[in-house]
Amino acid sequence: MELWSALANVEWQHADGGAVSYSFRSAGDLIAWLREEGSYLDWYCCAEPGVVSTNIQRALAAHGWTPKVQ
Repeated sequence: MELWSALANVEWQHADGGAVSYSFRSAGDLIAWLREEGSYLDWYCCAEPGVVSTNIQRALAAHGWTPKVQ
């Protein structure tokens, strides 16, 4: 649930200049793909969107990603 919250409607910027953002559906689809089970519906709106936990922020920062501050 933390990952869906951090992906849904949040723009992430990579250190190389790239950026990515996910809709509610595409965030759920990505998680289902990563877990290799279920579908986006299993994750769709499973938590509050746009909330980036410290755990998720640290994990993605280790790969060069930071959330864009509005």
